[in-house]
This record gives sequence, structure tokens and C-alpha cells, in this order.
Amino acid sequence: MAEGQDENPLQSYYEWQVTTVMLARDLVEPLPEDADEDAAGLRRMQVEREVSTMTMQLVPAELQQNPNLDWPAELMRAISAATIRYANHLLDEAAATGGAS
Repeated sequence: MAEGQDENPLQSYYEWQVTTVMLARDLVEPLPEDADEDAAGLRRMQVEREVSTMTMQLVPAELQQNPNLDWPAELMRAISAATIRYANHLLDEAAATGGAS
């Protein structure tokens, strides 16, 4: 990003979502220590798809079709809650099957 250019706050928020889910996924299904960058990249792509799908299920069509509209705070709270619930679901599922500790 060029210096002085404003960063899209939704992109920063999306990165938070991806990081949150990736941390949970890494606890549940750690990549092997000898995994290469391709495996890590594939993991990230999978998580990005999960996050995008989850988020777009919550975003009204009007906002999906017009990226210039501001996303209201209540929508952002709903997306935050869904992201945290999903990460928690991953951890709970692993704990139930003896995966993550």
C-alpha cells in the first residue's frame, strides 16, 4: 500500500477474522513441522473461503452489491460474534474428539 493511502478498514477486519480462525484451525489441525509454504498457503486459502462464506451469509444483499456503503456497527458486531463462535466451535469439536487440548 502506498504511503499516505488509507487502508480499507474492512480489509483489516477481514484479516482479523482470518487470523482468528487460522489460529483455531492450527490448534485443532496443526500443520506438520516439515510443512512447506504451499501447505501454509493452502491452509490460508481454505480459511479465507470459510471466513468469506460465513461473513457473506450475514451481509445483506444491498451491502454486498454496493461496496461503497458503510457497514453498520450492529453488522460488524454480528460478524465478530460469528467469527468467535466459529473458532470456538472448531476448538470444541476437537476437544470432543480428543484433538486440541
